[in-house]
Amino acid sequence: PLSLRGGETVRAGSVRFIDWTSQVSTAPAEIGTVTIELSVGGDRGPWLGVAHDIPNNGRAQWTVPADLPRTSRARLRLTLDSSLGRFRTITPRPISIAPTGEPVPGDTDGDGDIDLRDWSRLQSCFTGEGAQAAPECAASDVDRDGDVDAADHAAQTSRLTGP
Repeated sequence: PLSLRGGETVRAGSVRFIDWTSQVSTAPAEIGTVTIELSVGGDRGPWLGVAHDIPNNGRAQWTVPADLPRTSRARLRLTLDSSLGRFRTITPRPISIAPTGEPVPGDTDGDGDIDLRDWSRLQSCFTGEGAQAAPECAASDVDRDGDVDAADHAAQTSRLTGP
């Protein structure tokens, strides 16, 4: 998968895009379909259906179930079925799930993802190491140490999930 690849935190109840690329022929019979599954327990499953037999067009919209438990071990598994065979991949790193209503670290606008709006807000709140962040910048203090510095920038950048 191109996104979500792991390392991100997603909020239960949010809407996310899952993007992927596959190296198959463009012949209609060989393009195939994709099935996407989620495991909240790690890369060994059990696997819950996200999308079944959807077109292999590189993108699927996913409404993250609102009742998912908190976890830092979730994985996505994508399976391509085509006339060339079955191909499977799993996100290389775990995905964290935050319950509905719980803040996602670095999500400064509260929309459940980390995107360029959040990154821009972090930049405007940047204080440097050890300098106290303003109260309105609390969401940009990803590591919760009271400042908005290079460590927060690195943590937020590693979690970017949106445009």
